[in-house]
Amino acid sequence: MAEGLQLGIDVGGTFTDVVLVDPATGQLECTKTLTTPTDQSEGVINAMRALLERTGRNPADLARLIHGTTMATNALLERKGARTALVTTRGFRDVLEIGRAQKPRIYDIHDDGRPAPLVPRRWRMEVTERIGPDGQVELPLDPSEVGALQRRLVEEGIEAVAAQLKMPVSTVFGALSFYAEFLLAPAARTTITWCSGPACRLAGGDRIREALEAVLGLALNQKTPDDRAGLRLGQCNGTCQIAPMVWVNGRPTGPLTVSSAIELARSARV
Repeated sequence: MAEGLQLGIDVGGTFTDVVLVDPATGQLECTKTLTTPTDQSEGVINAMRALLERTGRNPADLARLIHGTTMATNALLERKGARTALVTTRGFRDVLEIGRAQKPRIYDIHDDGRPAPLVPRRWRMEVTERIGPDGQVELPLDPSEVGALQRRLVEEGIEAVAAQLKMPVSTVFGALSFYAEFLLAPAARTTITWCSGPACRLAGGDRIREALEAVLGLALNQKTPDDRAGLRLGQCNGTCQIAPMVWVNGRPTGPLTVSSAIELARSARV
């Protein structure tokens, strides 16, 4: 356990809760303040300040801070998120809704007991393109088709876009799902996951991949013999604003240039 005071924060839809623990004495203090939806950091600071002042503690004595929130979960459950579209490879429009075919009521054709998909079918849109399992382009993405799709997104009032081009089953449920994480051998100490999504590719993602492969001496879905570095294939899901990007041990990193990708690959081999 870390030495010094430990502070835990939970931001909820109505209240922000803060708990202060002194590991040396086992003393626990807590307080609750109103959440500030327009800027949640204000509610966090207010709660922290109130608890520290009440207990006579100094912020400099804090050794550990743990933050959690249910705001995103609440938005999903209440369906109050942004109006979202899904762009996927042609032929995979309904994979998101089919899912793993696990249904509470498998014989009810009217209501199988699952919640409606977050993206309704009319906003699940397809484009023609294909990437093979090795990350190589089999059918190039046509930028003009993307442009036409962009106009439709604007007309529909779409506020957020999830891009899932080349969508195998392993990536249906997110950028890296359970099946993508299932490995028969230990993962590399530093795993770089190259994003093959359209935003990254249009922003020069192929050059990033070529730089990573050249420096690491690896193809996609390979790792070095000493297990220091690995290179994998992934999909962007809500991270297009930092295209072109990669994940480094699961953490989004970008936007990248060829030179920064080279430095990233070199550091992974150290």
